Amino acid sequence: MKIMIPIALAFSGLLHCNNVMGSKNLSDPGYKISEPYNGQLFPTIQGNYAYLVHDSIVKTLYPYEYFPPEDVSVYSDEFENQCSVTQWTHISDTEGWDAYHLLVQSMNENGNGQWVMVPHTTVWFADYKGPFLYKDIGGDFVIDLKLSVSNRNQDNIPASEYSLAGIMLRTPKSITGGTNDWVGGQENYIFISTGFASTGHPSCPSCPGPHFEIKNTTNSNSILHILPVSSQTVVLKAVRINEYILVFYSTDDGNTWTVAGRFHRDDMPEVLQAGIVTYTDWNKASTYTPVFQNNSDLIEGMMPDPSSNPFIPFHPDLRATFDYFRVQHADLPESLNNVDLTNSSLVEDSELISIYGHRIEINPMLEEVLTWNGQHDNDWMNAMNWNGHTVPGEESRVLIPDLSCSGLHSPVLNTTTQLRSLIISEQGQLNIGSEGHLTISDQEDDYTYLFRNEGSVFVSGVLQINVIDNQSINKGHIEVLTNGELILSQ
Repeated sequence: MKIMIPIALAFSGLLHCNNVMGSKNLSDPGYKISEPYNGQLFPTIQGNYAYLVHDSIVKTLYPYEYFPPEDVSVYSDEFENQCSVTQWTHISDTEGWDAYHLLVQSMNENGNGQWVMVPHTTVWFADYKGPFLYKDIGGDFVIDLKLSVSNRNQDNIPASEYSLAGIMLRTPKSITGGTNDWVGGQENYIFISTGFASTGHPSCPSCPGPHFEIKNTTNSNSILHILPVSSQTVVLKAVRINEYILVFYSTDDGNTWTVAGRFHRDDMPEVLQAGIVTYTDWNKASTYTPVFQNNSDLIEGMMPDPSSNPFIPFHPDLRATFDYFRVQHADLPESLNNVDLTNSSLVEDSELISIYGHRIEINPMLEEVLTWNGQHDNDWMNAMNWNGHTVPGEESRVLIPDLSCSGLHSPVLNTTTQLRSLIISEQGQLNIGSEGHLTISDQEDDYTYLFRNEGSVFVSGVLQINVIDNQSINKGHIEVLTNGELILSQ
């Protein structure tokens, strides 16, 4: 049976409600289409209705909670959407330097779901600063970063000394004018990185590459430690808990972990710059003064070239590929409050691993999701527009991400298809053409949203949401255009 819901506002299309309780005037603020019944909370599509344009209707939901304010998982990035690069800040933009130190910085190129960085000759040591893309993260948190490193030719490990990439936690500096504001002795950070370091450092003499480098820098005094590693693909972990920074690594995709370093840093503030660091070619970079290196892309043939040793050739040789950057809140057992976490006789490695030694899993809403990239055209049925080059089917969960970047296309559906779930991010958009019929239905998935819209949906055909036991939320807007239909079915 088809029940028409009376609506006080004019619109061009039809809104049907099939066996879903409730027929109240939907213009009432905060009205829920379906109410709790027999102990089950049916999905809600709430809203304050208002005109959007002409004869269309907008539905807006302000849900009680998407992420609570303290949920640092909002800083995670799977690198499935090139527009998410705008959520990262380059340290050169923050501090007013003229150099970015990156030959390549490419996210989700051709739908590969990775972030690739290839740095110029550059270094992080003492007062030297290289490329660093970060997010401001406060409180106690854990970061997992999965990455692979190689030489620029992608056929071996880097051949140049100190060519590595990893996680950095850094104290923000107050400078904004680059060379005009810079004062030495103010670098404070910790990082763990992987790549090729050196075979001559006393912490790991004659250790073959690849390596881990763990560096603790206080007031520009850098102390580093090198460890050998058997793999070019690793997961790195950094934990900020109270006044302590702990770093770990895994060479088996996060199944087992090793403690790589423990640091007491009560000088670091509540909010840190937390992100991704890359650097390469120490032998050449170190022939320049810190302030020149910090403000210049060091490239062979540049003029002027004030190297203290022009006979040392340029040899940048790092390519870093990142698969994900995942963040979650960190907790410390009450039994370890006021215990010195740097003291291994008080807190053994095994205890730290039991607390933090697990891989941060992907947000369930994004697990096994097919993501639209829109890099070719607006055709929903063009596999090249989807990460993994697979057109979604009835078993698919689909994500339409932020599409505000230049050159990206919003999908247009002009065929009949069915999905398990659909998430549309802020700045994402879906157009259902006059020949399109999209059904969203899933009776088995009980841990995610059936339909979650924070962007825009334009319906000239049919959008049918089979609201069973899954939550459906519309925080963005839906326009039901002439001859369009929005069907809600139980």
